[in-house]
Amino acid sequence: MKNIEDFKDEWRNKGGEMSEGFKIEKGIPIPIKRANSKNNFANILRSMEVGDSILFDRTEINTSSFYVCARRLGIVVTVREIDEKQSRLWRIE
Repeated sequence: MKNIEDFKDEWRNKGGEMSEGFKIEKGIPIPIKRANSKNNFANILRSMEVGDSILFDRTEINTSSFYVCARRLGIVVTVREIDEKQSRLWRIE
């Protein structure tokens, strides 16, 4: 059975360095930053008029994200589940 020192030796032999159980890696490119979803939510909510609605996929967007953003903007919304995956958000004030 291997102990922690055996694992550390294996990592070092493969070119990595161990520090408190983490492998330090070099030369990994930083991915392109995705658009800030908070700004996207705010832009959507600001462009909506009272009575407008949007359909969104709950597997991709957390419903509470819209509620939090709307509250910060002073916009009142309501959300209803349409099916297992989708919800619809209405601006009501």
